[in-house]
Amino acid sequence: FWADAPSAPFEAGSPVVEMRGLTLSRGDATLLRGVDWVVRAGESWQVEGGNGAGKSTLTSLLARGQGAAVARRLRDAGWAAADDDEDDAAPTAPAAETQQRLEGTFRLLGRDADGDGGAAGGVAVVSTESHLSLARVTAPLRVVLRCLGASEAAAARVARWLRLDGSDLLDRPYADLSQGEQKLALLGAALAARPRLLVADEVCQGLDAHNRELALGLLELVGAQTPCSLLYVTHHADEALPSVSRFLRLEKGAVV
Repeated sequence: FWADAPSAPFEAGSPVVEMRGLTLSRGDATLLRGVDWVVRAGESWQVEGGNGAGKSTLTSLLARGQGAAVARRLRDAGWAAADDDEDDAAPTAPAAETQQRLEGTFRLLGRDADGDGGAAGGVAVVSTESHLSLARVTAPLRVVLRCLGASEAAAARVARWLRLDGSDLLDRPYADLSQGEQKLALLGAALAARPRLLVADEVCQGLDAHNRELALGLLELVGAQTPCSLLYVTHHADEALPSVSRFLRLEKGAVV
């Protein structure tokens, strides 16, 4: 399944994420400070830390630009979120106090990221933030999967793995799916894209016990049997993946 991945070829040991002295500030707040971290092709990492440690900030940085790209594809396909204001389609400059500043080196898939992480091909992010951004989209599930970058054939295959291939499920409005079905669909789209880097941030949140085991089993297969680099964020010890052998712990935005 991964052999014909649409992203660039994997080079064993090549850096997928490079952060050197990375500091991220917003207004007067420093969200990440002096982060030195390198993730290489095929490595699986678990990102740890308490509330406010910087885990979600790190995830958002890697995903930055992805939400806007998906929203643009949905609009091009004639769909939008239920609360999307067409008058807001053109982005406006954020207020000075909310602007983010990056210092240090940040490279993603061998390129300078310039703070625009997830918009780059080869990166897939599944998080509570990405889920909430799409939760009210009324487009059919098959359209949402396509706008998330999954080909129809690959999406159909992953949908079978995730038990999302019911007779009418792919044609139902995404907003009408249960929270668990929506979350599994996002994971399915990420897997169907066969990325070089998969970021799974609290991916089991909102899943029942059965779907939680299904999601964890697929993530374990990604970490153990594919060349994809996996960044896995969880608060729960019982959701640890056996294939993860590297750990990054954050406290107050710094690596400890």
